[in-house]
Amino acid sequence: MLSIARLAPAQSRACVGLQLDTTQGSVRWAPPLDRPVTLHSTELALRDALDRVTAQAKLRLSYSAELLPLDHIVCVAANATPVGKVLSDLLRATNLAVVSV
Repeated sequence: MLSIARLAPAQSRACVGLQLDTTQGSVRWAPPLDRPVTLHSTELALRDALDRVTAQAKLRLSYSAELLPLDHIVCVAANATPVGKVLSDLLRATNLAVVSV
């Protein structure tokens, strides 16, 4: 099970045609956050993006709807990207982070 934990305050950003930074880089994600996901969308509510990503990775996600801007529009372009990276990028504009429990 994954949880979302509160971090330091951050500003909310609107989706302006930008895509998630889904480059693999040198970060190695521990299981189950290493599961690859593929998702492409130019305008998707954060709620729907989280649902689609976790369903594809066969993960359960727990969060407080009061802490997330669930109607915030995001752009996603992920090709066999580790789910941890995709979730981190989706939450980049919030003050929250992915935590594996």
